[in-house]
Amino acid sequence: PKAPMICHSSDTVLGVSQMLASKRGDAAIITDSSGGLAGIITDTDVTRRVVAKKLPPSSTRVSDVMTANPTCVSSSDSATDALVTMVENRFRHLPVTDDNGAVVGVLDIAKCLNDAITKLEHSKDKSSSAAEDAVKHVVSLKGAGGAQAAALQHLLGPLLSQAFAGQSSPTLRTILAGKPSTIASPFSNLHEVGLMMAEARKSALVVEGGKMIGIFGFKDMMSRAIAKELPLELTSVSSVMTPNPESVSPDTTVLEALQIMHDNKFLTLPVCEADGRVIGVVDVMDCVYASGGADGWKSIFASAMECDDFTETASVNSHRSAANRSIKSAKSARRKDERPVSKLRPKKPFLSNESDSVLAVAKMLASKRGDASIVVNNYGDLAGIITDTDVTRRVVAKQLPVSTTSVSDVMTPNPTCVSVSDSAMDALVTMVENRFRHLPVTDESGSIVGCLDIAKCLNDAITKLERAQEKSAFIADDAFKNLQAAGGNQHAVALQMLLGPLLAQALGGKSSPTLRSVLAGKPSTIVSPQSTLQTVGLMMAEARKAALIVQDNKLVGIFGFKDMMTRVIAKELPLDTTSVSEVMTRNPDAVSPETTVLEALQIMHDNRFLTLPVCEENGLVIGL
Repeated sequence: PKAPMICHSSDTVLGVSQMLASKRGDAAIITDSSGGLAGIITDTDVTRRVVAKKLPPSSTRVSDVMTANPTCVSSSDSATDALVTMVENRFRHLPVTDDNGAVVGVLDIAKCLNDAITKLEHSKDKSSSAAEDAVKHVVSLKGAGGAQAAALQHLLGPLLSQAFAGQSSPTLRTILAGKPSTIASPFSNLHEVGLMMAEARKSALVVEGGKMIGIFGFKDMMSRAIAKELPLELTSVSSVMTPNPESVSPDTTVLEALQIMHDNKFLTLPVCEADGRVIGVVDVMDCVYASGGADGWKSIFASAMECDDFTETASVNSHRSAANRSIKSAKSARRKDERPVSKLRPKKPFLSNESDSVLAVAKMLASKRGDASIVVNNYGDLAGIITDTDVTRRVVAKQLPVSTTSVSDVMTPNPTCVSVSDSAMDALVTMVENRFRHLPVTDESGSIVGCLDIAKCLNDAITKLERAQEKSAFIADDAFKNLQAAGGNQHAVALQMLLGPLLAQALGGKSSPTLRSVLAGKPSTIVSPQSTLQTVGLMMAEARKAALIVQDNKLVGIFGFKDMMTRVIAKELPLDTTSVSEVMTRNPDAVSPETTVLEALQIMHDNRFLTLPVCEENGLVIGL
């Protein structure tokens, strides 16, 4: 279970929304004056019970709109029963208590589903026979998209078929047939949109000229509107929506949709025809119900919980090259007790050919939500690597035509690579010392089998440290006492207790510096909303940083290298005439310059962020 975010029944909806927004949460446990469980409130409740009913958030008590006396489970209850309870009752959140009745956590059905699929994936990897069959199936298909679908079907297909009595996975088109779509115009105000969302219990899709241009969800309503005290009837949804969201085809199966949501930590997926016509939006619970409901997923969750702890499982997905030639990586002398690169669980490689155009590679990565492609030659051997950053620095900044520029002209040729049997620590040190975000991984014969991502390695490392810390009852007891003494700053105290001693030891006893000191003297990549993408790209290329969009000295958006590749290059937008405001991510969360590096790492880990804007309390932008 997640750690609970707790507030008092006398708190206002505004106060709770601001607390959840600051902690990037979506549900709060409500306690009464004696500290007992009184209720629960979620981001969806804020839209349905406050926004839709025109209640004032600043004076409405959370006790008036919460779900009182919610169903809860004990930490010693059956896990499968708890999951089935959530699915059958359509609960996304379920409070967890200890044997004394004190709230110790909250189950989130989306997190449980993600964990279940992840464990099944890694359990499947343990079977060499199944893995070999999967590789053969993948290699027999043309195109990376087919390979992804084949590997996915091979992994979950038999389990789902068994769990759902042999029924095939339905498509999203069948799920959405006959259901109303929550479509809003960009000029609709937040109150109108909130009413529609409350009635349909769905996120809103923002459509203009028959094309989807944005999405606005319940968490957005809570954190971007209510928590920031925006006037609902005067604020248009276009000013707070997430612009240009990814969408999937209505012919995508529920199985594929679940995997996409799992891989990208999505809770919702817009569904559009190939011509851009909007069909609707599905969420995790839609997919669960469409593929067996509680009875079917009971066996899926049970299978996942029978798996070993996947944090100790090596998972390397192999893509064999067709050639006999192979790449040679410098072998490190690994001691027998050192962990190999395979333990870092490299990502599956996104492959492209050196003759492909930059446009084709950008479109492929955009469709797969990737940020780096391994480039191979006609023999299938490693030729180079190209990343989203390279596209901005070497193509956009130099005004090269994306449709006719070969990826071989702008890739990093003959990149450093490692073998799956090399020392994992040496690989990580290589990435850190050389500022490599990505590092290709080969097998013993030189075939490309994966790609290390330093951000993923860091996320995995912090996750493992968290889990290891949880195993110590003595430390947990001390942590709980410290949390009680800390009051509202519980998250910071828990974080300091978890990583503080480790970092202090690693850094020679030095305390974690603040972001102010990290950014001191460094130029900030600030642009106006009217700046063209060509101008922004030049600045980003020079500074090697994402751009912060500032208007009237306030941060209004952020635009990164992956945005440039997926929202601009892949969609063939004209760089000289498109303003950054059209494709930026609006109203990004920012942190204080007094945030420590330790806290910033945890925030980025928890939210899968690669960048963090840094602003003073008065809104003055410090940097990134």
